[in-house]
Amino acid sequence: MSEEDSTTGLKLDGYPDDPDKWEVVEPVDPDRDKDGIPDDEDAFPTDPAASVDTDGDGLPDSWNEGFGPEDSTSDPPLVIDLYPDDPDNEATDDDSTGDDDADDDDTGSSGSDESGLGILLIVGLVAAIAIAAFLFFGKKKEPVGKLEESVDESED
Repeated sequence: MSEEDSTTGLKLDGYPDDPDKWEVVEPVDPDRDKDGIPDDEDAFPTDPAASVDTDGDGLPDSWNEGFGPEDSTSDPPLVIDLYPDDPDNEATDDDSTGDDDADDDDTGSSGSDESGLGILLIVGLVAAIAIAAFLFFGKKKEPVGKLEESVDESED
């Protein structure tokens, strides 16, 4: 028998220092959900879909690699925490951008390209109107009085 096989079938003694007491202790699996994260480090030790809950609110920060909501074994199934640093799960706007901090990038501006596109369209429209107004109204016109004088002179 190899050294690796020598413990097969053995039971652990729950009271190794007391010869009068004997109790079978089943070995504890250090990773019950088999997600690769030891139970003592896993916020969801019986659900392989997630392991991290930074704010301790019971909602996972993200899915474990290769897992998604359909893999959650919790009842009800786990859902991702939209505010992983806030146990109250409230939107915050610490940088006053008008966008939830969860949507902001590291520069403090919104991560959305939609607002930038809207501003670009508005600036382009205003510029087009200004150019059209300049072309239409910017032409030098003869004053009305001079126009009448030139008409009178041509009748003579």
